Amino acid sequence: MSISRVWIEPGCIRCSACVYSAPQIFRVPANADAVVQGRARADGVDSQNVGERALLLAGCAHEHGDCIREAAEGCPVGIIRIDEVA
Repeated sequence: MSISRVWIEPGCIRCSACVYSAPQIFRVPANADAVVQGRARADGVDSQNVGERALLLAGCAHEHGDCIREAAEGCPVGIIRIDEVA
């Protein structure tokens, strides 16, 4: 399975655990909740990707899929969500 989308639901506690797992995908800006980086997304926008649900760039999803899963599983508040395709 390949990850097609990743987003962050409300409730981020800014612990940066996602950044440690997948720094190519996530970023925690100063005084803000974690975001999915635009450089990993097809739309190029830095945001939590909740409303947009933009696709990840194919190469990025393939190369960093395991790290994204690790970030989702390691999130202490369980708010990182992923969509996967066969």
